[in-house]
Amino acid sequence: MMRSLLLVGFAVISLQSTTATASDCYLGPFVAPIDTPSGCPLYAWHHAAEQPAPPAVHVMRNGQMVNVAGTIEKTTTTLGVEWPEYDCKGVVTGTSTTDEAYDMYRVQITGALVGEQLIVDGQMAGRYAASGSCIQPIDPLPVCSQLPPPCPGVGEGEDTDGGGCDAGGGNGALAFGLFALGLVLARARR
Repeated sequence: MMRSLLLVGFAVISLQSTTATASDCYLGPFVAPIDTPSGCPLYAWHHAAEQPAPPAVHVMRNGQMVNVAGTIEKTTTTLGVEWPEYDCKGVVTGTSTTDEAYDMYRVQITGALVGEQLIVDGQMAGRYAASGSCIQPIDPLPVCSQLPPPCPGVGEGEDTDGGGCDAGGGNGALAFGLFALGLVLARARR
């Protein structure tokens, strides 16, 4: 039991360490329009490498998820993913863009009732409307972010942003807490 807790503790610590330096990208899915008029398609974009499957389109009816995705057409496109660049104080100093492959899906809705909430890939995506004009979709603008580099002269583990990533004592406190929990549980089993 003690060995399991220590392994879990080290796994959490490694996960925490990597999350602090990793980038934060929301690559989709993206959905347009917000409300889908009857007879008009719903458009969804999936990152080609991260989300290779077509979108799941449902409504909630009588407590059950009901699939309302009819015909699905797929085309592949390229979207520019923007990467802001920061100085050590978090001020944006520039941006760069990388082109990423996206699958754009045109989904015809079938079986939805007017007024029902559409759910695309588990996210609320507007309502199914009685009528309206079909729109031409506008490509989404994915943006990624990352933590700024440390400022010169500031030691590692020091708080550089007044309560940000280093707040709460860092990984040492977590490791100590998990170790102490392991000792308590080990004694309780005896």
